[in-house]
Amino acid sequence: MPKPPLIGLYVVTCPGRETVLSQTLASIRESDWPGDPVVLTQPADWPVGWDSTSRMYRTVLQRAWDDRAWWAVVLEDDVFVNRHLWQNLTNWHPMTTGQLHWGSLFIPDTIQDPWQRECPELHYRLARPSLVYGPGHLWQKFRLCGSQAYVFSRGGLGVFLQHWDAQSGGQDARVLNIVHQEGWPLWYSFPCLVEHNQLISAFGTPPIYAPDFAPGLQFSPPAVGAYRHPEGVPGWLSYREGRLLWELARGRRVLELGRRHGRSTVALAQSAKSLLSIDPLKSRSAREWLARFELTGAVDFREGSFRYNLPASGKFDLIFLDGEHDAKSVRRDLRLAHAALKPKGLLAVHDYPDPNWPDVRRGVDAAAREHGWRRVAQADYLGVFQT
Repeated sequence: MPKPPLIGLYVVTCPGRETVLSQTLASIRESDWPGDPVVLTQPADWPVGWDSTSRMYRTVLQRAWDDRAWWAVVLEDDVFVNRHLWQNLTNWHPMTTGQLHWGSLFIPDTIQDPWQRECPELHYRLARPSLVYGPGHLWQKFRLCGSQAYVFSRGGLGVFLQHWDAQSGGQDARVLNIVHQEGWPLWYSFPCLVEHNQLISAFGTPPIYAPDFAPGLQFSPPAVGAYRHPEGVPGWLSYREGRLLWELARGRRVLELGRRHGRSTVALAQSAKSLLSIDPLKSRSAREWLARFELTGAVDFREGSFRYNLPASGKFDLIFLDGEHDAKSVRRDLRLAHAALKPKGLLAVHDYPDPNWPDVRRGVDAAAREHGWRRVAQADYLGVFQT
């Protein structure tokens, strides 16, 4: 049985596009890509239109699935690629950490203000989710498009194939609708690793361009000790919240009360001197994410109630609290945290002061008055108090 490709490269084309296709294939040959791509041609008797292109795109996704590709890069037939495409993708943070289920190596220059956040040190950026359903009559400016270069994980391929036929519109609309429905981040490379050929499209529209295509760029490794936000780990910890936790945890003995899938655990483990993580749920998901971030062994995991898993001796410099949010649980967990903190220690409470969880704010405010805590930092809905 042949070995499945680490990254399968697929080019989709249609009859009459032989010249532009040859330019795309030449660009791939001039790059460091190991081997030739799989070229899939739309049948000549299919009518021109979105229905046919979407049907053909599904055919490509099915081929990548059947090839058992771990990752699939799907290019349209009118692009030029970065000369270090293979090296850059095999070192791209969203892929090496397994956070990416879908991403793009290209975005049209016509889309205005597309970014929710940019992370140049890790060569990615996230598009604003509101652009998935932008106004149809202004799609070139206010709605994401650009299927010239999409990247799929194997898990992502399965989800797209499952839901493809329930969507409508072209491949851009179908892909982005599914991504949005799944709640996945909208990953884009920073800068673009693919450029659009300066030709009229198959639909007769003028060419679009990448705003920052870098044909010879090689991704640099992240600086040692740089914060890596767990964008793709399920959970609700924002970038600002995660970065603050990372800064506070540096060199400290840390206790995490509530981890779920491990989004906050990944943030804390990157800098903590030691980290004890307690949650009633099993730790398997969090352990898997820690391994993807190369943090295996950095955390002491315990499963069960907070009360019965706290160590009998030794107090903590920093406690991160994200437990149940009802009034009774908040009061109980705050008492446990207060007893486990060193004098002048730091207590970071998630969802404070989120209006969706009023009992968290009321409980924390009451405890702060009782014990004389002082709020010393705030990032989104992460409040930090010194005891």
